[in-house]
Amino acid sequence: MTSFRTSQSGLTTALAPTLFGLFILIATSDLCQAGEFRFRAREHYDQHSLTYNNENVKYQGFSNTINFWYEKPFDLSVGLAGGSLFGSARTDETAPNGIGETIQLYFLGVEAKYFPLDNPKPLFVRAGLYWSLLDSKAALTSQNGASFYAGAGWEFLAWSEVGIAPELGLRLWRLQGIEITTFNISLGVHFY
Repeated sequence: MTSFRTSQSGLTTALAPTLFGLFILIATSDLCQAGEFRFRAREHYDQHSLTYNNENVKYQGFSNTINFWYEKPFDLSVGLAGGSLFGSARTDETAPNGIGETIQLYFLGVEAKYFPLDNPKPLFVRAGLYWSLLDSKAALTSQNGASFYAGAGWEFLAWSEVGIAPELGLRLWRLQGIEITTFNISLGVHFY
C-alpha cells in the first residue's frame, strides 16, 4: 500500500504544473486564434460507483463544472475546469468503513471541447484531465489523485444568443486507495 500512495503523491505533485503548462501551450497555439476567453458552467446529475477495500458502493447526487477557457464558438474550446462548488453525493447503501454516507468530490484541471463535424455542427466531444480530491465527510481523511473525463453532447441555439447543451459523460477517479467511476448527465446553458 505504501508504494501505491507514494506513486499517487508523485502523480499529484507533477499533475498541477503539467496541466497549467498544457493550458498555456494550447491557448497560445494557432488552434485558438480568433476566439475569446469565456466563463461557462454546466450542472450534472452524477451516479458514482466507489470502490474501497474491496467494497463497492453506489452514490448519486448533483454537481457542477465551471470553465474558464478560450473559445471559438461551435468549433473548439480549451482551458481550465473546476468543480464541484456546490452539491454532494449520497448513498442509501452501507458506506465502506471510513467513508460516510455523503461524499464531496472536487477537481481542477484542463478540458477541451471540440465540434468534429462540419455538418451537423452541434455534435461535440469533450475530454479532461484533473487533479482531484475526495472529502468523505467521515473518519477517512481527504484523499487526492487524478481524474479523467470523456463526454459527448449536442449544442443547439434555443434563441439567437442562447445555446443549450445536453451531454453524457464518464469520469474515472484514481485516488489514494479509492477508485470511482462516474456516469453523468449534464446540461449547459451558454450565452453568445
